[in-house]
Amino acid sequence: MKKTWDKPIPKSAAKVFRADVELSYSGFWGRESLPKHYLVFTRYFVVKTTPKGYWVANRPFGEMHFCLDAAAKKFAHHDKEEALKSLLRRKELEVVHLKRRLYEAKTKRNVAKMALENWPKVLADGVECRTY
Repeated sequence: MKKTWDKPIPKSAAKVFRADVELSYSGFWGRESLPKHYLVFTRYFVVKTTPKGYWVANRPFGEMHFCLDAAAKKFAHHDKEEALKSLLRRKELEVVHLKRRLYEAKTKRNVAKMALENWPKVLADGVECRTY
């Protein structure tokens, strides 16, 4: 169960930010259209502090997230520049993971293509085929 903040957010609460990029596609389905890019800074409020970090929520009765002070990877940052650097790190890691997944998908596609093109020979050669 996710923690939620069940009280009004105090007016004196400190603000922290999380950066993200939103893409907005205009046009009809099936048509290629270039997306518009929007850099978005979501504002969160520090609703509770602890010796190790702080809890943030972006609205009353909203989901809470914990930010560890000593962590290199935080959910939200005290200034927008740090939030932007965090966004850059997150997206660089995402690109690395997606490149690996793309490589694996292309390799599997190529193996399936070669097997289909040489199907009778594959069966005659006794190539190892596993059925689960």
